[in-house]
Amino acid sequence: MTVRVGLDVGSDTVKTVILRDDEAVESLDIVRVQGQPIRRVKEVLERVAEIISDNEVILGVTGTGASTLRNLIGADAVHEPVAIAAAIDKLYPEVRTVIEMGRETQKYLLFERDAVSGRLLVEDSNLGNKCASGSGSFLDHMAKRLNYGSIEEFARVAFQAESPATLSGRCAVFTESDIVHLYQKGTPRDRIAAGVHQAISRNYRSAIARGKEFRDKIAFIGGVSENPAVIKYLSEELGLGGRMFVPEHNRTIGAIGAAIRAGARVHLATAIRLLEEHLRKPIEYIGCEPIKLEQSEILVPEDVSTFNSQLSTL
Repeated sequence: MTVRVGLDVGSDTVKTVILRDDEAVESLDIVRVQGQPIRRVKEVLERVAEIISDNEVILGVTGTGASTLRNLIGADAVHEPVAIAAAIDKLYPEVRTVIEMGRETQKYLLFERDAVSGRLLVEDSNLGNKCASGSGSFLDHMAKRLNYGSIEEFARVAFQAESPATLSGRCAVFTESDIVHLYQKGTPRDRIAAGVHQAISRNYRSAIARGKEFRDKIAFIGGVSENPAVIKYLSEELGLGGRMFVPEHNRTIGAIGAAIRAGARVHLATAIRLLEEHLRKPIEYIGCEPIKLEQSEILVPEDVSTFNSQLSTL
């Protein structure tokens, strides 16, 4: 039985899926990168090895870490729009427009079916920019800035608010200034929360979707697609009404597509060993010798009270 494994290695998370001959999609837990994508991928592959009986799999990778893993373990690196097109074609063949909002990126993809091959191909696209005010990380920051206990609470309050406060949304710095001004005016916090969600939706409309066609059906994917307030205000800003939906595999579409389009056969044990060897290597910079830790010393004062008194005199 052929087993396909797809990884979507992003800036914040690693998404993993297993596809078997029966075409069932098995999604593993989404793992936070925590600044160590290679280590997280090694752990994910170890988990895959525990689940399946075969040591050899067809492995595809998409996302920011795709090219690195191709060089390290020989996995197929699949361009993100190609991966999304493959997964949409397989799971949601009626979809023609994809809106994606992740932690660091935004995308717009318009598909058409090729008359010769029958495949779903990318007709038009906008892969976004680096503006922080249009990303999931911006929402996370604003949730903390407004003292909400979680992103879920932040989204729920914003969804229920009836009158969003007006925020620029064109820049994260300007939005922060707007929030300070609104606080000084006594604007309720729930209206500001709603204004933040409306602003990120307006940013997508102006920076990503300007002049773009939204052809039915329209799928909303990425981590931000689980935010009900963004769904509400994005649909309003784009004038989509009820035409936009969030598919079942909204966060793992890229990983599924990478598994579908991959052709490289990889031995899991070998791949895990290669990643372990890479992690053990010292940090290297072009133009200088590898950096190694030769000596370290932790200074512990014999008398803590004496040490504290010395600090107070500084």
